[in-house]
Amino acid sequence: MTRYLFAFRMSYSGMAVHRIFASAGHEAFFEGHVHALHVMGGVPTGEVRYDNLRAAVAQVLGLSRRRVEAERWTALRSHYGLDALYCQPGVRGAHEKGGVEGQIGWFHRNHLGPVPEVDTLAELNAMIDRWDQQDDARRIRSRPARSASTSRPSNRCWRHCRRRRSRRVGSPLHAWTATTRSACG
Repeated sequence: MTRYLFAFRMSYSGMAVHRIFASAGHEAFFEGHVHALHVMGGVPTGEVRYDNLRAAVAQVLGLSRRRVEAERWTALRSHYGLDALYCQPGVRGAHEKGGVEGQIGWFHRNHLGPVPEVDTLAELNAMIDRWDQQDDARRIRSRPARSASTSRPSNRCWRHCRRRRSRRVGSPLHAWTATTRSACG
């Protein structure tokens, strides 16, 4: 069976929330957001990056970041106060969602291979919730505190975040499919 993984990843902290769905429709996209925001305890500040997926974007306007949003997505985004930033189409925007893509690969390699044997999607999602909690050690906020002399990270992300005052957030939906042999219902 083919299942779809919803991933919502915070770029700065590395915190990620995952959910498996039977389809990649609007309902899964919306339910994934509601679950992620509940687990995170609120709505992230700053912009949330999105690929140009059909559940959120009705039409891409040229090669810019302007979009005609899907009506139902606009309603959900407005309800939660999410500020969307859409990736540029094509090769120009390929680098904009690498954090979530890499994190999804890590999650798949470490938790979904070999495929877990479960009876229902609810059971699989309960396992995924436990894994997300255990993966807290990978998050930046869980690492040991730095001394005052080394408080500034030297990586490229710090330079990017310093220029932009708002916190950046990873792409919440990755249209990733996995062929599973489990008895998910």
